[in-house]
Amino acid sequence: MQVILLTDCRIKLEKVIAILLENGFKIAGVCFGDCKVLGTQKVLCEKYNLRILERRELFFCCSSVDVIFSYGYTYYIPKEVFSSVQYCINFHPGLLPNYKGCYTLYYGMMRNEKEWGVSAHFVNEKFDEGEIILIEKFALDYEKTGKEIAQYTWEEVGIRAFRKVVSLIKSNALTEISQKASIAHVRGGGGVL
Repeated sequence: MQVILLTDCRIKLEKVIAILLENGFKIAGVCFGDCKVLGTQKVLCEKYNLRILERRELFFCCSSVDVIFSYGYTYYIPKEVFSSVQYCINFHPGLLPNYKGCYTLYYGMMRNEKEWGVSAHFVNEKFDEGEIILIEKFALDYEKTGKEIAQYTWEEVGIRAFRKVVSLIKSNALTEISQKASIAHVRGGGGVL
């Protein structure tokens, strides 16, 4: 399967790339949003011979792509892009459907949540509202800083979720859980909706 990886310059990608390659996926390109790709990420893309895509290129390069993975990508994915592939999957660093948007970990910590996680979900027209594929949870450790927990969320828990989703795709076993059952949720930026 051909994939495109959407991400951010702050995300450590080597494990994600390794999981895709180990499972026979071909990476057609990596898009870092509007980040200037330097240092580690540029070296990593060169090491694996991966094409670095600009955001505007997504409109033109998806015709031969089967899956788009959004892992730490903070930009809106237009319908013309996500509807042109078999699967467009976002990995959200929060518990859906209750915590949508940005900085949700910090809202969860302010609410003294006991556990946290990464939610893998299908992309639709609204941020973090597509049907849920899976949620990988862990116990929150309030002895750690928010930054340490966020790093653990992406580098450990997110990787476990990513590996599971790749396995589900390979075995043609993706299922979805509706987010419609949620009554109230916290959206990054604050407030209960």
